[in-house]
Amino acid sequence: MKFLCSYATDKGISKEVNQDSLCIKEARNQEYGTFLMAAVCDGMGGFSAGEIASGTVIRALSDWFETRLPSLILSNENFMEQVEKEWNDLAVEYSHRTIDYGLKNNFKLGTTATVILFSEKYNGIIMQIGDSRAYHISYDNIEVMTWDQSRVGELVRAGQLTEEEANQHHQRNILTQCIGGSRIDVKPEFYYFNIEYESNYMLCSDGFRRVISKEEIYTHLNPSNNLTEDSMNSNLNILLKLNMDRKETDNITALMVKVIE
Repeated sequence: MKFLCSYATDKGISKEVNQDSLCIKEARNQEYGTFLMAAVCDGMGGFSAGEIASGTVIRALSDWFETRLPSLILSNENFMEQVEKEWNDLAVEYSHRTIDYGLKNNFKLGTTATVILFSEKYNGIIMQIGDSRAYHISYDNIEVMTWDQSRVGELVRAGQLTEEEANQHHQRNILTQCIGGSRIDVKPEFYYFNIEYESNYMLCSDGFRRVISKEEIYTHLNPSNNLTEDSMNSNLNILLKLNMDRKETDNITALMVKVIE
């Protein structure tokens, strides 16, 4: 299993600081094959507080990949269940750390987190906290792989709002889960999936997908139009610019992973 990867990120037309953070980490094991982790975190808070929250969680995930993943690979027992447990524990720990940091410095901060792990041997897992998203884009289809943990996301899931209505709703920025949001332990949602070769997987903050449509995302990011990392980067930046041209006011971030044999 091999991967092509690219990303695009910008503070957008209104914000002074880009509070989104991301990472892409890859490792190869002779016996168990290739592993790749990607993550997008959308930070929230005044001044640079959101950047601190999102960056801290990204660094924690990066450290997990480098220090804990090798041990899990070698243990070879209930691999994905152990990944889920350790990611859940990491989210709870850093939620409490984020709250404590905010209390000490007299401001509130928090972050979403959408994290995906590809494993040649064990397939894939996603951790979802907040309203960043994961998409699967094949040659003939685009689907959202995660549910938004937000007030309007709950209404969409219940069939009370359409996606288009949710994007314009006055409560669209109210999250039901985030890292740093509450002393009550954060509750990530986990999704398991079978990896499809020659498909694209895209993670993004909510600023990337509110004013553009799924059809526009599919047109630019489907596998046939993204055969190299250069073309992936070009198409991601086309959509980033389209967001800015349509006056999206939030930070804008998307990363894409193409799985090839």
